[in-house]
Amino acid sequence: MKHYTILKLLMLPLSLVLLGGCAKEAVEATKSLKELNRRLALDLPEEEYETLSDLIIAHAGRVPQKGEKVCYPGLEFHIQQATPGLVTQVKIKRLVAKVAILPDYSLHLMTEKYKGLLKYLEKATGYRIEWVSAASYDGFLAAMERAKADVSFQNPLLYTILAKTKGAYPLVKALTLVSSPGGEVEPQTTSRGVIIARTDRGIKKVEDLRGRTIMVPSRRSFFGYVAPLALCQERGLKADDFTLILGKRHDQVVLAVSRGQADAGFVKEAALEEVKGRVDLSKLTILARTEPFPNWCFAAFPESNKRVVKAIQEALLNLNLNNPEHQEVLRRAGVGGFLLASDEEYNGVRQTVSNLNLPY
Repeated sequence: MKHYTILKLLMLPLSLVLLGGCAKEAVEATKSLKELNRRLALDLPEEEYETLSDLIIAHAGRVPQKGEKVCYPGLEFHIQQATPGLVTQVKIKRLVAKVAILPDYSLHLMTEKYKGLLKYLEKATGYRIEWVSAASYDGFLAAMERAKADVSFQNPLLYTILAKTKGAYPLVKALTLVSSPGGEVEPQTTSRGVIIARTDRGIKKVEDLRGRTIMVPSRRSFFGYVAPLALCQERGLKADDFTLILGKRHDQVVLAVSRGQADAGFVKEAALEEVKGRVDLSKLTILARTEPFPNWCFAAFPESNKRVVKAIQEALLNLNLNNPEHQEVLRRAGVGGFLLASDEEYNGVRQTVSNLNLPY
């Protein structure tokens, strides 16, 4: 089974009635919304409307007739029967929004990080969310293309590639959570890559990497390859001054370096926090940190459904670290919230890639 298919299965709603599009049987629109919400795992505003008929008529501004379709956030109501003053039978179609997320960690960690966020998006937008991903960085673009994702969440390098090749544009950028010297957590709009090494390999500074083996998650990782490579270049090292080993994920790189399977590694700084409890970090030392670059962003495409894009963007912007209901979702995802983003913010990423003469 494909990796992205497994992730989609993890996100299936509890109700089977609406899977695959419309309900197989019409529902009685005169039933209470409270009952329909319970039966069909919906989240319709039962405090505002007593029945589904009331909601449909209010939303349409009139009584729709048999054969008509009424759009509602995340849903379509297909009218099966109606009288001059009442909608009596309806088929409900749950609309799908496809969200692609770059797999920078193992499937287990990815599920731990993002399942809560995607469930929040389902509730906030009304759309059934399909999570699209792949087994590695290298398979991400193909998986996203195959699934025709509406929006995608990726590192700065992948965003610039998608902007160049697919006309992608940024919706929001993530805020990373960074601990201040006083112990307070402060959201930041930028992140850094780090160069790590085993403490027993005699590597004290970046220049000592000459002739060593270095593991990276992928050549398409910005914080785990491009930014640290630029730092090495600043210190007088070229890519052929060391042996590069390709891993697949940031957590795999940290684990491999700690086990002595590589002398050093390039990873994003946040990866060290993610692997606490799984890796003995006392075996590692941080040789250097890169300059800060813009964080990951959610992006959309020219062909994306504009209603889906707007709903997801608004839901992400509404996440608030001070809201108790949002805190766990954000904490697990490793972000402090989201802000509007612009394409120009990623020009520094493009310049870094150009300086290194990388073929992206």
